[in-house]
Amino acid sequence: MHRVILSVGIAIAFSLATVVACYGQNAVLPQDEVVKMQKYQGPQDTPEMRSRLEAERFLAPHIEAARRVLPDVKRRFLGGLPRGSTLFVTVAIQDGLNKENAYVAVSRWDSDRIDGIMATELRAIHKYKMGQKLIVYEKDVIDWTITSETGEEEGNFIGKFMDAQNR
Repeated sequence: MHRVILSVGIAIAFSLATVVACYGQNAVLPQDEVVKMQKYQGPQDTPEMRSRLEAERFLAPHIEAARRVLPDVKRRFLGGLPRGSTLFVTVAIQDGLNKENAYVAVSRWDSDRIDGIMATELRAIHKYKMGQKLIVYEKDVIDWTITSETGEEEGNFIGKFMDAQNR
């Protein structure tokens, strides 16, 4: 396992978007095993490109709203989500100049460490693959989504905001 240092920022989901905001140095640790992705496909948001400053201004309140309730989401996950529900955390991943948001399906959450499975088909970053096991850290989470067995979503503050902007 090797450590990839990245500067967490906000990039418009699944696009070749520019950096939105920097939140310090963070790490995503890939693991060798790849899991078949059937159930764990992340939510489907509408990709969009914005300038760095514009995106930072638009997304900052939604990131803060998601982070404000993250401790409660963590408690709910640790207590057991309803049958058929999946928790995804959203993190910004960087590889060189390319930055993208990615959904990670959470399988385990210990202290500040989150073990999960990449649930996004990245477009600009080829170092990580859909279904790859990853370790991310709570401080790097910029959004979260809980999907139910019926496909209903809770959370996904950034995605819902972006979708509303595209209407």
